This record gives sequence, C-alpha cells and structure tokens, in this order.
Amino acid sequence: MNNIINLESSIFQKIFITGVVLFSAQMLWSDDYKSAQKFNDGDVVSAQVLNDIIDRIELTLKAINIDEMVGTWTATWRTCVNGGPGNCSSLNVGSGWNTAVDGLYKTRTDTWVISDDGDGTHSVSMDKCFRGASGGAYYNDPCVSRLAVDSGILLLGTISGNGVSFDSDHSDFYNIKRVSSSRFSIWKLGQGSNSFVSFTLDKNNLPPEAPTNLTLSIASSTIAQSWTAVSGATSYEIYRKTSDTGTFSSIGTSTSTSFSDSNVSSGSNYWYRIFAINSNGTSIGSNVVKVTFNPAANLSASNIEIIDFFNGDDSKKAEHKIYYTTTNNVMSANLSVGKLDKENLNGLLAGSNGKSPIIKFGLSSFPSAGMSGTATLSTKLIDGNDSSVDAGERVIAANADISWLSDGEKLVLTVPNQSSNVSLNDGDGTTLSSNWAIGGSSDLMTISSGGLNKPVTLDIKLLEFLSSNIAANGPSIGNFFSEGAYFFEMGISGIDLIDSSGNSFNKVQGTFGVDSNPLSIAYIDDVKVQENTGTATVIVSLSSPSINEVKLDYSTSESSATNGQDFTPTSGSLRIAAGDVKGAFTIPLINDAISENNEIFNILFSNILNAELGRNTSSITIIDNDTST
Repeated sequence: MNNIINLESSIFQKIFITGVVLFSAQMLWSDDYKSAQKFNDGDVVSAQVLNDIIDRIELTLKAINIDEMVGTWTATWRTCVNGGPGNCSSLNVGSGWNTAVDGLYKTRTDTWVISDDGDGTHSVSMDKCFRGASGGAYYNDPCVSRLAVDSGILLLGTISGNGVSFDSDHSDFYNIKRVSSSRFSIWKLGQGSNSFVSFTLDKNNLPPEAPTNLTLSIASSTIAQSWTAVSGATSYEIYRKTSDTGTFSSIGTSTSTSFSDSNVSSGSNYWYRIFAINSNGTSIGSNVVKVTFNPAANLSASNIEIIDFFNGDDSKKAEHKIYYTTTNNVMSANLSVGKLDKENLNGLLAGSNGKSPIIKFGLSSFPSAGMSGTATLSTKLIDGNDSSVDAGERVIAANADISWLSDGEKLVLTVPNQSSNVSLNDGDGTTLSSNWAIGGSSDLMTISSGGLNKPVTLDIKLLEFLSSNIAANGPSIGNFFSEGAYFFEMGISGIDLIDSSGNSFNKVQGTFGVDSNPLSIAYIDDVKVQENTGTATVIVSLSSPSINEVKLDYSTSESSATNGQDFTPTSGSLRIAAGDVKGAFTIPLINDAISENNEIFNILFSNILNAELGRNTSSITIIDNDTST
C-alpha cells in the first residue's frame, strides 16, 4: 500500500472490511470509536486515514498501561452475586442498585477518579464503594482503593473507607480489555455461585468527536471547507496536503464550521481534513476530501473566432479568425483584415434586427467541479483605431454580471436581472450615462458544443445587452458605426482564462473594421503533424462563401526545418469554388531516423483573388517520432 487505496467492490475490500469487523466487533460500543470515514465503492482512501483506522484497531490489542487510565471515569456496574440470573431481582445488594430492564442483573453507576500516587502506585477514589474489606458488605459511601494492571488483569485492592481499613491481604482480580482510548471493559465471573460482576469505564471530559460531512466549495481564488458542527467543540483545525505522497499540515483554525483557503494555485491538487478541539484535547480527523483546483477556462487553440451576421440574418454569417498574442494578462486580438457588417451592428444598437457578433473561444477544460462565481464583463467601443480617444471619437462603455457554475463537465452561465450602466461619449466631450435593465433571457455568455468530436466553446456576445430597450432607456446610438476602423476592449473578472500557451488573461483588446459589404477572408491555421505521417495538410477557410471562385498562391519556406531534409519544397495554387468555404493542399514530409527537436517551416501565401488574406503566413510544426539511443 503506497499512499492511497482505491476501494473497489473486490476481494480486497471484502477481506479488509471483514477483518475490521472481526477485530472490532466488541469495540463498537465506544462513542470515541465512531469514525468520520464512511467508504463506498470507488472511494480513494488516503494512507493517513487508513493508518488511523489500523492504529485504533491495534490499540485494542496493546498491553494496558495503568498510566493511560489516570483521570475521571464513569463506572457502569452490572452484577448478580450469590445467585443465578433469575434471582437477581430478589437479591438484596444494597440501595442505589437498579434492576435491568430484562431483569437479569442489577446495575448502577458511580464516578472513579484514578490517580498516580507518585510512589509507583495508583489509587482509585469511588463515590460509591462496591464492596468492603471482608467481601461481605456493599457500600454506597465514598471510599478509596489501590489499583494496578498487569497482563490483562485489573487488580483492585481492598477498600478503605466507611470505617474499614485497607487490607493488603484482600484484593479482587478482574479481566480488563481496552475498547478504545476512552473505554475499558472489566469483568469477573464466579464471584459466587452462578454469579458475575462486570463494569465499563467511560472517560469523562473527552475530546470532541470527529467532524463529519466535510465538503468543498470552490470559487475563482479560494477553496472553502464546510462541515457539520461537533458537540462540545470550541474550535477546529484545518489540515491540508498538496500531494498524495505528502503529509498533512495545519493551515489554520476556525471557530465556525467553515474555512477558506486562498493559498491555492491553478492546476494543483489539494487534500483537506478537519479536527475538532476543546479543552480536553483534539478529535480524530474528519473524512479526507481531495480536489483539483482549476478555476480556469483553458483555451484549446491559438486563435479565437468572431462570428458576424449580415443584417441580423442567422443564415448569412461570416466566421473570422483572430490570431492573438498574450502579454501581461492582455490578449491582443486584432481583426485587422476582416470587417464586420455595418448594417447588422447599427441594427443591433438601434434595438431592431441586428444580431450581436459572437466571440468564440475553444476550450480544452472547464473550471473544477463545484466552482462557481460571478464574472463581470466590461466593454468599451471606440470609433478609432487604437485605445486612445481622440477629438471627435465616440465611446460606448458598458458592463454586465454573469453567474457561472461548473460541474466539471459543463459550465452553466446565467445573466441575473440587473441594472447595467451604459455610457456614451458623443465625441464633443459630452457624456451621457444611464442604467439599463438586463437579464433573464439574455445570453451574454454561453457554453456550446458542436457535437461529437467538435470542441466545446465559450461564446461571448459583447453587445447582446445593448439590443434591449435602448431607445427607451438610453441615448440614441443606432448610427454609431460607419465604415472605418474601431477599437474594442473587453475586460473579464471573476473567472480565470488561460490561452493555449498557458498565459493568463483578463482583458481582450484589438481593432476591427466595419464595412457595408465585407469581403470574404481566407484564414489559414498553423499545423502540428507527426514526422512519420508522410504529409502535412493545410486547410484554408473562408469567413463566408464568395460569389466567385477564390484563388491563392502558396509556397514553402524553411525555418528550423530544412528543405529537402525534413520536407519537400512545394509551391502551387489553391482554388476554392464559388459558394464553398474550404480548400486544402498537402506538403510532403521526409521521415528520418534522427532523434531531434521538433522543427518548423512556413507556408507563404500571396496573389489572392476574390477574397482577402487573413494572414499571409502559417507554420507547420514537425513533431519528431524518433528515440535517442
């Protein structure tokens, strides 16, 4: 057993659980044996939890040291002296004794205080004596006795008190068994004919029981723990480890039933366990809960898409690709060539028939299951080609809150009803501001899947909320857009976004053009291919169908990959028929037996007809398949 055990419905589980039951059947009387661990098929059990259980089983098998019995105990007696069980109800064993419900024995309780006498001996003070020096009397008065434990035998010296002097010649001998650290079972048969004496010692002033029902709630920057309150606990200590081979260590305390851990890193695993505390000590640990802290939505590709619509028509759209770079948490995403439809944008802002362009991020992973939060989306549009606002340039700024919840497989996004502040700087220095009611049916952010083997995407409609009740609630901005260049900025807070290279970003900004009749744009993605594949396939995608055939030239250019050694120099022309949106060509690769780093060569594009180039170069990465010897 290394560090964790995966409990399957297997012979191991059956043997293990059977062993626990056999070892501990009689020990389950004890309250302090109650465990916070309840296992189900498929559960992963940490080594520490398993060791806790084994330690508690082993404790019952260890020799009893009298020193561990020092303290205050409640003794529950059971007896039937000088008669068979059926006669117990009629026996006169003194006042303070009660007949058990089933009538088979007499019972009573008293308090024992076991002390270290400091001279190598121990004594017990009872508030109700059990028997006198001669063995013939039963007392209900306080008294003191010598006490010792040896090889599973409890030796109780003759009692002194109530006028009876200590007599070393008379002692009682009992079998003693540790049930747990807070319970001992003590018994003796043959006190007389068909008689018995037994009692249990239960420790007073115990530490609290283990916390139960530990659960985790994960936000964008914290992992919060919550658990069920424990009776008698005055505080709780939170333990954490960061690897399955690691050791739990304390990260803080709480006087409530919750704690938030903010010292967490994206992509890391964490294990948590809670201990209850009072003046008497610390409980055993709670159940262990593991979580992978991934608050981020991770992008899967080196480009993002903008889907534009022609005059609000769902059936007529352009799909643009933006090849971004990320620096200092800012993603630069310039749609420098592709242009958005002017009539659609102005129709959207006028609250008529426009449809919000969609910024589409392909995702490789969601935030971890259980994570939730509120993302704030802030937008800014400037009718200029950069972030600075020059004289005469108008600016629209707005924001909206989006609630999100992840179950690890999908991300649910909702737009609560809210008042969103929208401001317009009309270019002459005048700023108009108003609050617009949004929410309910709005879908500013959505998660969608294209179906089998198609990527899951995060769709953001920057201007969706501007299409509702604009005329009634805000300034007239229906003719905001004209043909030309515009700068946009989108800030996102409350949900972490990480690009395909591992860079975090919380802002996307860039430029785009607006045109009444936007041309189709040819986009070419970068390609990664295994060396032994034989060819690299390059796909050219048009943003929208062209009414005429699209033609473009291409040629290879070496970089770290070498002409004639890693690939075959290739050039040619690609034609995409009118009405189609895709074309492809291949580049032959040369497979060698040399172990080397991945290598790159480029494709150059030129002389495009009936469309525009979204970029004039793309790269081919050859992934080496050879092993060094």
